[in-house]
Amino acid sequence: MPDGKWRVTASRHIHRDRWISVRADDCVTDDGAVIAPYYVLEYADWLEIVALDGANNVLLVRQYRHALGDVST
Repeated sequence: MPDGKWRVTASRHIHRDRWISVRADDCVTDDGAVIAPYYVLEYADWLEIVALDGANNVLLVRQYRHALGDVST
C-alpha cells in the first residue's frame, strides 16, 4: 500500500562547510515520478524566538537579507 514517501535512489553532497551542507538526492515518488536532483539543505541545529511585549504584541525586526537582496520584516 502506498505510504506517500519518496524513495531515494542516489545521494551525493554538492557542498559542505561549517555553515551549510547541500545534498542532491535522486528520488522516485510514491506514484513513480522521478525527481532528480532534489536538493536538500542541511543545517546545524538552531532555534527561533518569538519576542512579545507586555501587551502580547509580536515584535518584528526589519533587516537586510543577502539571499533576498532586500530588506524584509
